[in-house]
Amino acid sequence: MGTGPDSYRRFRKAQDRLLKEMSDELVRLRKETRTSGKYPLIEPHHVPSLKIARSTAGDDMRAALNDTLILMVLNVAFFMAAFVCFLRYDVR
Repeated sequence: MGTGPDSYRRFRKAQDRLLKEMSDELVRLRKETRTSGKYPLIEPHHVPSLKIARSTAGDDMRAALNDTLILMVLNVAFFMAAFVCFLRYDVR
């Protein structure tokens, strides 16, 4: 699982889903309290949890390809610039 815009989007989706589930559960508990007059027992397995979708290795590789390509291009460009400067250097 990495960091970046894609993982942030997955986190925000999971957060929105959790908030909706929590508000639905709260509405259900309030209705139950109004009808019975007592506070209902909260079951731990009924409490919604945050479930973030994991990215696959392929998605992570695809996201890293742009950065890798930029590093390779810059490496070649700076090597060529250093080589040209070396060739122009006059040794006397």
